[in-house]
Amino acid sequence: MQRQQSAFTLVELLIVVIIMGILAATIIPQFTEASDKTRAGTASYIVKGVQRQLSVKKAELGYFPAEIDPTWFEGSVLPTNPFFPNAETTFEIVDRPNLTHPRNKVNSSLGAFWYNRANGIVRARVSAQETNSGTLELYKEVHGSRIEHLGDTKEPDSK
Repeated sequence: MQRQQSAFTLVELLIVVIIMGILAATIIPQFTEASDKTRAGTASYIVKGVQRQLSVKKAELGYFPAEIDPTWFEGSVLPTNPFFPNAETTFEIVDRPNLTHPRNKVNSSLGAFWYNRANGIVRARVSAQETNSGTLELYKEVHGSRIEHLGDTKEPDSK
């Protein structure tokens, strides 16, 4: 009596691979989106913490400090932007009273964060998304902003 061997045919194996590919294509973007939302929430929290420190320093000094001092933070270390954890420059510092947002919202080589010492505003740069509108929405989410274009440097007037 001869035993039959059972094995997968090439067609069955191909069907399994195709199904796995379809599942991966639908699930992976959800993880990426959740990861960006987590980074956005963390960046927003960090920006608010730096803003609080700047408000304290302004109350003490009567003006916003020229630089962000690492000793204001736990471990005497400047905060890390979750979008650019390995950025070489932490803060780009400008002195322009009429600006409320950096012109470049994604280039971490300028600084993972942007600080305008003229008005005490801090912004976190965000990672570029697949589209400019996606990048703009992410930036707006981090900062609770109403800007309409990535190049905007001022918040639109309230109506």
